[in-house]
Amino acid sequence: MSESQTIFKKIFASHGKELMCLQSDIDSKNTVQIRPLFLYHTRRTSGVAFFFALRSAMDCMFKVAGQKKETMPLMHRVESDILPPDYVLQDFSLIGSHANFGLHKQFSQNFILTTIVREPYTRLGSTYMSACMRSQIKPEISQFKKFISNPENQNCTVRQLCGLSIDQEVEARHLDEAVNTLIEHFDSYVTNAQTNDLITYYLSYFGLCNVVMNRPNRTRNDYKIDTSPFKDFILEQNELDLKLFEFVAENSKIPLLDGSQVRYSPQTFIGYEDEKLVESGMIGICMPTDNFCTIVEDHPEVLENLKLFWDFVDLSS
Repeated sequence: MSESQTIFKKIFASHGKELMCLQSDIDSKNTVQIRPLFLYHTRRTSGVAFFFALRSAMDCMFKVAGQKKETMPLMHRVESDILPPDYVLQDFSLIGSHANFGLHKQFSQNFILTTIVREPYTRLGSTYMSACMRSQIKPEISQFKKFISNPENQNCTVRQLCGLSIDQEVEARHLDEAVNTLIEHFDSYVTNAQTNDLITYYLSYFGLCNVVMNRPNRTRNDYKIDTSPFKDFILEQNELDLKLFEFVAENSKIPLLDGSQVRYSPQTFIGYEDEKLVESGMIGICMPTDNFCTIVEDHPEVLENLKLFWDFVDLSS
């Protein structure tokens, strides 16, 4: 086990609930080799964490290479099912979207497609509570019941993969269509429990840097409520999404990396979420991996105190 690998494992063991510690196995890659990547996901599936990690790593490596901001490939979120006209001919390295499947075809590029799915009971609860936090509205059981009873909020993952509009009913036959869409068109698909593995794969595949960042887009405790009395109702009303989730859990797809050697990236992005209440925002720095490991080795107290971890990272920049 390499020295950096040992350090990353120690950090994850100490702060794994709060931090994402992702090492990029760049193998023999000496340059960044990015192919355009498109992430489809419904709300509260770890899609924002995936997007922030990949965007930050791409930005970090372009800056290390001395590339000017105006010449860097674009990285954006697009939520509309209709692409803005000025986006059609632009070059993107990364797109994240809650839009229906098919949006990627409106671009002039050929994208690698990936997606993350989540079990509907926890996803819907998280979606409602997160929306309350963003609007700074106290969550209420009565409103949550209305939220989960609204057909627009049911079987959202199947709806997205089948490209169905809000006013179209999601039927049993659409489950097979959604599964076929994954199999035929997506290079990778996982459950939210495998998000770290998916991110690590693309960091390595593109030759990007390691990433250490706190888990973004999490709902504050003061906006959480107990949704357990509605679990059976949610699973019944979202049976198709549950079956799709079970399919992905049993048949997740992450391609194998080429190369027999393990060589971790000499650069590491360190990031933290500087805004949470109204929207998610990530700031951070890129540093040599050796420097990062030295900080942890010289100050082992950071393994016990996460605040000290951020303090020492800031001092090193």
